[in-house]
Amino acid sequence: LILLSSVMLFPGLDHWYLWQDEALAALLAKNTLKWGIPCVFDGLNVLRNYPVGVDLTSPVFFLHGWLPFYVNAFIFFFFGISTFWARFSSAVAGSVFFIFMFFSLRRLTESDRASLWGVLSMLFCVPLLLHFRQCDYYGFSILFAWGLFHFFLPDRNFLRNTAFYLFSLALVNTALFEWG
Repeated sequence: LILLSSVMLFPGLDHWYLWQDEALAALLAKNTLKWGIPCVFDGLNVLRNYPVGVDLTSPVFFLHGWLPFYVNAFIFFFFGISTFWARFSSAVAGSVFFIFMFFSLRRLTESDRASLWGVLSMLFCVPLLLHFRQCDYYGFSILFAWGLFHFFLPDRNFLRNTAFYLFSLALVNTALFEWG
């Protein structure tokens, strides 16, 4: 699964230039690297892609969560700023998603064969692959939403793990869906 998802997600990440949403996310990650927080003002330009999300009295971007910007800023710091590295974190999130999905389906069906067919059917879903190949928050949202689904599946130790589940829910909610 790791090899197949890598073959589907990683080749050609730098084939096309970053487009509207991707470019905004990459520039915000670049500004995060420079200023420490996702700023819409880089010292010369104001980044404004939506009619909301930019308060001209404050340089901080607040339209959606900051986790993807920090992850991409981390990658930019170590590997440089490029189209490939801007999309890399989402592709990694996609690979992790397919692994998560396999284990979740196996937990639900108790069948390796059914789990594999379920993952393969999603692995060849072009719209899903496109979301995981974009430099934006989409891949992270899908991964963490499925992760919450996986952790909330009923099991024998549910009461013992409730604190972990609630902590996971709070962490994901804060990292992905905090609106400023």
